[in-house]
Amino acid sequence: MIGKKIVHTEPLSCFEAAELVSKIEEPDFVQRQVMEHVEKIGKLENAGEIREKLKEIVDPELAAEIVNVRPKTKEDLLVIFYKRREVPPEDAYDKILELFR
Repeated sequence: MIGKKIVHTEPLSCFEAAELVSKIEEPDFVQRQVMEHVEKIGKLENAGEIREKLKEIVDPELAAEIVNVRPKTKEDLLVIFYKRREVPPEDAYDKILELFR
């Protein structure tokens, strides 16, 4: 990191991070761990697109977290929101779940 400057940060899902890391010729330990984790849980081809749509409903960090979890039910979403102590509008649950169908 000597001589490098961070010019932009944005929360990414682990799927998007793995895609970026796969372009690095010699990934470090943490980068390899991200790639291995994604290989274990499977790929989500349109993770970036889903995250962008989620950002219209929730904040960017929460959008990345929801993509990582890939919720299938309202109860899955309740766990995520409960952990962050947030309560979204009732129609948000259906909008979010629709993105993963």
